[in-house]
Amino acid sequence: MKTVFTGQRTFASALGERIDRLRRLVADAFMATVRFVFTPWGGRAAFLVFVFYAGAISIVKPSLNWDLLAYTAIVAEPRFASANALHAHIYENVHKMVGAAEWQKLVDLDDWRRGVYADAGAFASVLDFYRIKIGYLWIVEMVASVTGLMLAPHLISLFFGLATAAVFYTALVRMRIEATAALFMPVLLAAQVQWIMRVATPDAVSCFFVLAGLIVWAMRSRIAGHVLLAVAVLVRPDNFLIVAGLAMALLLSGRGCWRDVAGFAAGVGCYAVAEVLGDHIGWWPHFYFTNVSYIVDMRTFAVPFSIP
Repeated sequence: MKTVFTGQRTFASALGERIDRLRRLVADAFMATVRFVFTPWGGRAAFLVFVFYAGAISIVKPSLNWDLLAYTAIVAEPRFASANALHAHIYENVHKMVGAAEWQKLVDLDDWRRGVYADAGAFASVLDFYRIKIGYLWIVEMVASVTGLMLAPHLISLFFGLATAAVFYTALVRMRIEATAALFMPVLLAAQVQWIMRVATPDAVSCFFVLAGLIVWAMRSRIAGHVLLAVAVLVRPDNFLIVAGLAMALLLSGRGCWRDVAGFAAGVGCYAVAEVLGDHIGWWPHFYFTNVSYIVDMRTFAVPFSIP
C-alpha cells in the first residue's frame, strides 16, 4: 500500500510539474508576443495581419445584401426600355451569383422584399432613395465598364476598405506612433472596416473620404481636407452632417479661417448637386422609408408629415 501511495504521489507530482511548466511556457509566449507587437515591426505586422484578414474575408465570403440590386439597377437603367426588363435583368444576374439560402433572403425575407420582387414597378419606385448617392454611382459605373456590373461594387468596397486602413496607418506613421498600431485596431473594428469591405454599399468609399479628409485637414492642408470631405458628401449626402459639425466646432472654438468657410460652402454645394442630379424624392419620404416603415411601392406614398 505504501508503494502504491508513493507511486500515485509521484505521478501527481510529475503531472503538476508538467502543467506548471506548460503554464509558464504559455505565459512567456504571450508576453513575448505582446513585447513584439509593441515594437515598430511588430505593430506593423499585427496591423497588416488584421487588414489582410479582413480583405481575405471580403473576397472569400462577400455579403450580398439587397442594396446590390438597387445600385446595379440604377447604373444599368439607361440600357433598358422598361422597368420590367430592368427588373428581370438585375434579379436574374444576382440569382446566378448567390446560393439558394442567400437568394431566399434577397427575395423572401420579409413582405417588403417579396413585394419589390413581385412587382417591377414597385422595384423601380424605391430606386429613387439610392440615386442621390451620385458620387458612388459614378464610381460604380466607371469600374463596371472594366470589371462588369455585378463584380464592380464588391471590388470598390474591397479597394476603399484597404485604402481606409492605409490612410489610418499613414497617419500613425506621421505621428511616429506606428509601434502602437495594434492598439488602434479596435478603432477600425468600431468603424466596421472588416464589414464594409464585404458589402456592396457606399460605406467603404464614404469612410475613406471622411477619414482621409479629416486627417489631411488636421495634419497637412485644410483646403485638401475640405475637398475630400466635399467628395464624401457626393458619395453619401448624409456626410454633410460631418461637414456641418466641423464648421460648428470651428465657429464655437474661434479657430476657423476663410478656408473653412470655403470648405463648408463646398459641402453645401455638393449636397445641392446630389439633390438635383440624384432627382431626390424628398426628405420626408426618405426619412419615413428609412426610419419609420419600408414602403413597397413609393408611387402610392401619401403619408402626411407629422410630429408625434
